[in-house]
Amino acid sequence: MFKLRRYKSVPLLMVFLLINFTLASVLAASSDENTAALPMADDQKNNTNINIQYADKPFVAGDGILIDAFPDTASFLNRSFPIDYNGMVDFPLIGKVKVTDMTIEQLETFIKTQFKSYLRYPNIKVKPVIRVSILGGVSRPGLYYVDYQNSLWEVIRMAGGTTLESGLKELHWERNRDEVTGDLIPYIQKGISLKDMGFRSGDQLWTPLVPPQTFFQFTTANILPLASFITSLLFFYITYQQTVTLYQMRGR
Repeated sequence: MFKLRRYKSVPLLMVFLLINFTLASVLAASSDENTAALPMADDQKNNTNINIQYADKPFVAGDGILIDAFPDTASFLNRSFPIDYNGMVDFPLIGKVKVTDMTIEQLETFIKTQFKSYLRYPNIKVKPVIRVSILGGVSRPGLYYVDYQNSLWEVIRMAGGTTLESGLKELHWERNRDEVTGDLIPYIQKGISLKDMGFRSGDQLWTPLVPPQTFFQFTTANILPLASFITSLLFFYITYQQTVTLYQMRGR
């Protein structure tokens, strides 16, 4: 009797495990779907080569490099340097050096060797950065070299934040004058990095400098002054005609 109950319990156990496996698969698929819900740049769909290059030789022509010479923050090396379209960086004192064939470790070693006479501390860290233009309604609009791993929120913070309360909602991402996406709130909320978003050097972020006008504001600023001007001209013309008519009647 004991053996019969034990064997009858085996199918029930298998059904229980099958149900758990099915629920786990559904939850995993739902999680993947939510993660993939955000629209990415078209370049990210074929991003494998970029990721490999970023891990091996991360310096790309048209991007930049950020050198951190901490604690010697006053050093002339402690800043961003642009990489020209030949893959060269114009360093102080030594001139142009091709960096796109180097790894991070190789470039750090090269800088330490070349500038050891000018470094009080041999602490050099190099990081690849990209060019992003932040325009419009931010406190400090301009061109910024930013880390691939930074989130969109960190980039806006570098520019001093938006000047309008609705600035983040009105934030747009453009490339070659074409809008990549106009709804960037999900990226900000999830803290997605620029690299995972598919950002490239030369991309632009912009937000309106002034809030969009309502119909009442547009009417007050544009229609009413014009209507007032036309009314003044009409009043002047009528007054002039009446004055001319009055003089003519007196002359008779």
